Amino acid sequence: MSIWVISDIHGCLDSLRNLIEKILKQSPNPRLVFVGDYCDRGPDSKGVVEYLIELAKQCDCHFLCGNHDDLFHLFLTNKCLYGSFTSTTSFPDKNTLASYSTGIPEAHREFYK
Repeated sequence: MSIWVISDIHGCLDSLRNLIEKILKQSPNPRLVFVGDYCDRGPDSKGVVEYLIELAKQCDCHFLCGNHDDLFHLFLTNKCLYGSFTSTTSFPDKNTLASYSTGIPEAHREFYK
């Protein structure tokens, strides 16, 4: 079995899909360890989480939270306010909020826990 460690996806679903396709071609039964930062910066944080939830049904996946994920979880649980961390950076960023404009599914809330 091969082990792959993947980090800093940051809402980039297309790049993640391409990477996973390449990994699965090289290693049919990999262990995938994701070390966080699924959201912010890229255009599709919601799509990334949806993809990872489905991928975990087919592959041996392990998920850790990065700092962006921790801050998004705090936002989801009303323990921090949007844009409250620094004057130049807001968590979650506008791309994450836009990707969840129709709401945050319960499965995604569970994922960020």
